[in-house]
Amino acid sequence: VVNISPEEAPFEQNNEGSSLYNFLYPDKDLLPDDKEMTIFDHLEELRQRIFVSVLAVGAAILGCFAFSKELIVFLEAPVKAQGVRFLQLAPGEFFFTTLKVSGYCGLLLGSPVILYEIIAFVLPGLTRAERRFLGPIVLGSSVLFYA
Repeated sequence: VVNISPEEAPFEQNNEGSSLYNFLYPDKDLLPDDKEMTIFDHLEELRQRIFVSVLAVGAAILGCFAFSKELIVFLEAPVKAQGVRFLQLAPGEFFFTTLKVSGYCGLLLGSPVILYEIIAFVLPGLTRAERRFLGPIVLGSSVLFYA
């Protein structure tokens, strides 16, 4: 082992000023509030958030199933002018089509709740700088998703 002074070490860098160092080791005032949770507390919170998401999507699917006839007419409307109609070729095909349309529309309507639950679970672990970027990202993603 050779002792080299800082002036003689050409390859050694001061990492405290680099952006990668600041990203990996942010200042204490930029870190989120220190709330200690055990792994079981995290798993319990995750279980509750998944449960709320499943309930929201389930309620949206049931609501869409109640209006499934109107949804199918709405989906059929763009091609109805050309004379295209949905056909029932098998005995249970209309029922399964109703289930599929209700499921997809319910998932689409329940996606904001799912997105909120994901963000609420991850948000306490983010720094203030990361939280600033979260708003525009969520808004832009939501607009593009529904577009």
